[in-house]
Amino acid sequence: MNRRLVLFFLLMLPFSAIAQTVKGKVYTESTVQDPLAFVNIGIIGTTVGTVSDEEGYFTLPFRKEHLNKQVRFSIIGYKSKEYKLDNLLNQFNEIKMEKDTVQLNKIVVTDFRLKKKDKGTKTSSKRIVTGWNRYILGGERGIRIKVGSKPISVKSLHFHVANNGFKKVLLRLHFRNFKDGVPFRHVVNSDIIIPVNIKSGWVNVDLEEYDLVFEEDVAVTLQPVHRTGECLEQENCFHLSLGMFRIFSPNWLVYKISSEADWEIKKIYSPGIYLSVYE
Repeated sequence: MNRRLVLFFLLMLPFSAIAQTVKGKVYTESTVQDPLAFVNIGIIGTTVGTVSDEEGYFTLPFRKEHLNKQVRFSIIGYKSKEYKLDNLLNQFNEIKMEKDTVQLNKIVVTDFRLKKKDKGTKTSSKRIVTGWNRYILGGERGIRIKVGSKPISVKSLHFHVANNGFKKVLLRLHFRNFKDGVPFRHVVNSDIIIPVNIKSGWVNVDLEEYDLVFEEDVAVTLQPVHRTGECLEQENCFHLSLGMFRIFSPNWLVYKISSEADWEIKKIYSPGIYLSVYE
């Protein structure tokens, strides 16, 4: 087994021995009740989770020991909902999500002497990687971006795909602040979905329309929410490049296995993700 696969397995957990499922559909809580795509669905305190499909349907696998746990439904721009798992059994569940009307504080940068900079890591390694197997939905991989004494205004996002075994993957982009040293709460209310249809290479995303400005360190993470096509290799399905042994770099790898799993940080690795900003 080569180093690429060893590192990959460190960041994944087996999805075997799960025999039962909960099924249903997620809607918007409105008179129209539109289906809500790509909602995160996870068993709190575990690595078990999934994402609703383009029509709002979901199938959540679970183990017997999870029956007394809570299931959380969450998506950017809507209020989260929680249900006890055993209350969702033996029925087709219709979950209605209410829009979140809370407005985040907006920061305005007026200094016209701003300079353009790149913040993050520009590795394009195909040997050292992090990512997902064929059960790609859910979970996040990303980077801690260090913000200095001045706010940064984000122009664009760039990340390097080391390998894409699918025809197309849709990624949700998350921005979170930090609390107690780990990613915490969303600081951007926009649900930004990025299509990836290349097999390998840099993906560049223009973010100027979102007026993103950050005053503090931010976790920039990517989460697969949909894929098209079949990955023929069990474990080598979608990878991001990693830099290794960046001991003095503040741009750490941050990740979690599913939407409700605990955050993990690997300070000796840094993913191929960076922001082009004005500072």
